[in-house]
Amino acid sequence: MLSVSVCTFTYNDSALACGFLEHIAGWSRRPDEVLLLDDGSTPPFVPPLSLAKALPLRILRLPVNQGFIPAKRAGISQAGGEFILAADCDVLLTPDYLERCLLLLEDRSVGMAAGASRQEAGQGVMADYLRFYGDNHGLNLSGPTPVEFIPGHAYAMRRAVWEEVGGFGETERASCEDHALCAAMRKAGYTLIMDPGILARQIRRVSRFAQCARIWEWCGAPLLEELRAFELSLPEYLEPVLFQPALGRMEDAARRGSLACAYIELLHLAHMGLRFCLKLGAEGRLPPEAGLSFAQHLEGRLKPFPRLRRLLRADLLRLSPWPPPRGKEPAPEDASPLARLCPWEEVLRCLDALGQSGLLAWLDQRGVALILAEDEAEQADFSAYAPAP
Repeated sequence: MLSVSVCTFTYNDSALACGFLEHIAGWSRRPDEVLLLDDGSTPPFVPPLSLAKALPLRILRLPVNQGFIPAKRAGISQAGGEFILAADCDVLLTPDYLERCLLLLEDRSVGMAAGASRQEAGQGVMADYLRFYGDNHGLNLSGPTPVEFIPGHAYAMRRAVWEEVGGFGETERASCEDHALCAAMRKAGYTLIMDPGILARQIRRVSRFAQCARIWEWCGAPLLEELRAFELSLPEYLEPVLFQPALGRMEDAARRGSLACAYIELLHLAHMGLRFCLKLGAEGRLPPEAGLSFAQHLEGRLKPFPRLRRLLRADLLRLSPWPPPRGKEPAPEDASPLARLCPWEEVLRCLDALGQSGLLAWLDQRGVALILAEDEAEQADFSAYAPAP
């Protein structure tokens, strides 16, 4: 059996995959095998000849795109090493990443080892947002530390442990396979270790649309499950879970001097609110008009800021299969059963502080232009989460 396999995955992001492969030459511990799982890319991934010659590279192609979990399961299961480093192709690892993970795995009670992860997606509004509020882990640890969760960006493990715990199990979700694997390892009695002295830098440049879509993919299902267990109206539940944390991040973005990041948070808030309304409406837990009520109350709050309002509406139309209508604004004194069921007016008062601070006016006058300029520059990489334009 081979000693160490590195397994990575690509789907229509060949530039990132090539960048990952190129960095392997600088690692302090070179793998005995590099397995690249091509999850139905169109066209199929073909490495440059120089990379194919320089690395012990094996490519496994799936003829049709299977999605995150089936692709990762197929790739890891086909890796031939006693130790496996699984890494997404959009991360760049510090040169001693693999070497230090292998040292941690010498303790057979350790089921998984990884370094910290940090978003480094270049420059611009979305890059700032990901750096401040994205999927960053382990950066504040003081040394190798047992943790409850290791993200799926890059981690090392023994093949025997992967097989023992059943890998990702039978999870039917489209993502969050890392949560399933970590839970299975903890249940089997293994320790998970993160070493902040090594780093996985995530370099994929994600659009605001892909970011909103993946946050809903990651968080929507568990939040809906929790909501169904409470006897609360949707606004009462969302205010502490969604609205207040979003408001806090908007205020933090203003303190950092990255005011345009507040728009990303506003879009995230609006998209999540609409998705909740649509999902619960489809289940018969809310009237079909709940989404209409939310959209109209939100637009009413943004009426003094026409550019901001137009951009938000256009973005929501792109993100959601249900178009927010352009009907008249609801009267604040509306006493219909729907208004009593979903008192959005009270919840959305949280935006008043942003209006009073001048942040919404800044977004209207300057922030929208920055975001649209970023769109024109086409700075985002391909993402499987991105909705069709």
